[in-house]
Amino acid sequence: MIVTALSTLQGPRSVWLDPYGRLWHGSPHQALPNPAWRPIGTFVQPSAADIGGAVAAALQLARLTVAA
Repeated sequence: MIVTALSTLQGPRSVWLDPYGRLWHGSPHQALPNPAWRPIGTFVQPSAADIGGAVAAALQLARLTVAA
């Protein structure tokens, strides 16, 4: 769903992952909506693979951070 939403927009959009595993997007100039949300990246009309890869990388980093 987020890939479809982002494909209709012009310009960059930042994507965040909330603690419940939902993806949200907004202007890259916005402050992080909630301190518990994890920034995923800023994209311009990304593919599903772009978003999926960025989410996977963010989750892997989270696992490494917790394990350390």
